[in-house]
Amino acid sequence: MRIAIFSDNFYPELSGIAGTIATIAPALAGRGHEIICFAPRYGSKDYAKAGTRRENPGWGPRVKFMRLPSFSVPTASGQGRAVLPTGKGFRILRHLRPDIIHVHQPYGAGLEGLLAAKLLKVPLVGTEHTPIREFALRYGFLRTEWWARLNTRYDAWFYNHCDFVSSPTKYIFADWDGFDQSVPHAAVPNPIDTGRFRPARQQPEPQAAAGGLNSRRSSGQFNLLYAGRLAKEKNISLMLQATAKLQEIIPEIRTVIIGSGPSEKNLRELAASLQIADRTDFLGFLPEPKLPQAYRQGNVFVIMSAAETQSIVAMQALLTEIPVVAASAWGLKEYVPPAVGIQVPLDNLPSLIRAIRKLYRAPALRLKMGRAGRKMVLNFSIPKIARLWERLYRETISYHRKNHAH
Repeated sequence: MRIAIFSDNFYPELSGIAGTIATIAPALAGRGHEIICFAPRYGSKDYAKAGTRRENPGWGPRVKFMRLPSFSVPTASGQGRAVLPTGKGFRILRHLRPDIIHVHQPYGAGLEGLLAAKLLKVPLVGTEHTPIREFALRYGFLRTEWWARLNTRYDAWFYNHCDFVSSPTKYIFADWDGFDQSVPHAAVPNPIDTGRFRPARQQPEPQAAAGGLNSRRSSGQFNLLYAGRLAKEKNISLMLQATAKLQEIIPEIRTVIIGSGPSEKNLRELAASLQIADRTDFLGFLPEPKLPQAYRQGNVFVIMSAAETQSIVAMQALLTEIPVVAASAWGLKEYVPPAVGIQVPLDNLPSLIRAIRKLYRAPALRLKMGRAGRKMVLNFSIPKIARLWERLYRETISYHRKNHAH
């Protein structure tokens, strides 16, 4: 198949959406498909933030890149770009004749993909990665009910034009005001690189770990771990507050934070004001090869985010056999079942403290949850999800032909 992918978030941007495409596109290419990626044009500073200078990350000869006109917009990643829909995608694809078009997000690049699909009469797949209502109410510039409703209605309008719609979480579809439930749709997990992340017991640690954490864990430290973007919607401050409350009950408790983002300065100041700066490690952005090593230093992974559709970082923790304490919100409700972790009400500090204390006091339970978590996430391996998308693409092409026979 010739598959055209459109996304407003793409390499070299450090985001979950860009990371997901960077995983699945080369996997599909490796199965013999031709991939054409339409994405914003980024600047040299964006490549520098990602620790690279390469325009093409080397996904193989079957993956082509088409950059679209774009301009910078403020986002949590600090690399946000908005695509200007000019019809460039259609002009390129009318010569390449794709079998299917897959859009990630319904904005500038998504509109380019929608236009090309309609003009070329090509089947259209849409994937929504963001609980837009949650973002609009909590983090939007208006934060009002009518603004949230406007956003969800726009999403519904856009995805009603698709032949198939996916999201990592099933809860997305019920949240869109006006979404036509007769449009084929399903929850489809993001692919996870299951080969890189292994539990500490399966792989000897090198002498020097990322951030010097090996010695801390071996000497009896109890590490709460977070990885990902440091942004307001991640609610990392709650984790720091829990550490401050628990330090008398758990003298060996530490908080380990991997990642960077606009909230880092505020989080450092909060740790200092809570008098836990000496037991809080900010490791910053770590290159991909160093992440598995850093993960293996955690005892419990904490993610209190209000707007996750799956959480790649939580899945990576589970692969490392670390139990997860997660907010009972959106995709985390699906991907952190009781067998692999503990869900706590959103923004509820006492419940978070109780969950951490419970896992601290039950090493056997942590081990049991960790093993169950790894077994669960192995179902989301890159080869399995690539085969799933192959099947979904073929079914969507067949569906499109039947519904446009005349």
